[in-house]
Amino acid sequence: MEKKYVKHPLIKPNTMEARIYQESMLGAAAKKHLLCVLPTALGKTNIAIMLAAHRLHAYPGSKVLVMAPTRPLTDQPFRKFKQFLNLPDDDFQVVTGLTPPHERECLYKEKRLVFATPQTIQKDLERGRLSLEDFSLLVTDEAHHSVGRYSYPYVAKKYLNNARNPRILGLTASPGGSNEKIMEICKNLGIDAVEVRTEHDSDVVPYIKEKEVEWVYVDLPESFLRIKSLIDGVYRKRIDSLRKAGYISRKYASKKELLRLQSDFMKSIRQGNKKAFSGLSYV
Repeated sequence: MEKKYVKHPLIKPNTMEARIYQESMLGAAAKKHLLCVLPTALGKTNIAIMLAAHRLHAYPGSKVLVMAPTRPLTDQPFRKFKQFLNLPDDDFQVVTGLTPPHERECLYKEKRLVFATPQTIQKDLERGRLSLEDFSLLVTDEAHHSVGRYSYPYVAKKYLNNARNPRILGLTASPGGSNEKIMEICKNLGIDAVEVRTEHDSDVVPYIKEKEVEWVYVDLPESFLRIKSLIDGVYRKRIDSLRKAGYISRKYASKKELLRLQSDFMKSIRQGNKKAFSGLSYV
């Protein structure tokens, strides 16, 4: 298959491979706030880069904000955006909590593409150091974190309320195993549509490389075995306590079962059942 490249004034020529499934998802993202669900290593970031090029070109003078959950994770899109976007290196900036607040305030005004953790962005929004008015695109990497009290929902709401030309793109490889979780993510980010691709979709298959798996078995060091023994002992005691209390019937419980129990206990506590504190202490 002959390799073709993305053509756009803001993307460096002959650098980014054009893939049909990415362009299809880009088309959806250009029209709506989108949650993009794509397996790891299939180019979620490339979709964000193409959308950034589209938005910056459509809205001259606007900016792009890319958020990732941790400082190391902000470096990955930072490097890829610089690799493909046909813009001066000085337009790109990683902003972290280690950057002095007064410097962050200046950088937000000077740079066209800002890469940061949502915690830093939330803090600066709360303190009036950042205005999202001129940002034409907000990218939330690892968007499955957009639940509970995490900073993503706060920033997304502020963005939608303040940006002149808002567009949100959420990226994730694992949105969650239930419709409820996906709906919560969409609600918290103001998402209008969801695009999903798997390794089995016809427009993705040509880009999947065969994997060769070789299992290598190693003997654990004695120190590891001692630690494992201690952890196993704690696990058995807690499982035994759960069995005696009637919460489970088997001598083994999977991580999924324990997490479900934990969720049930917390729900029961919120409903006023103080006895559930005892069960919660075991998980």
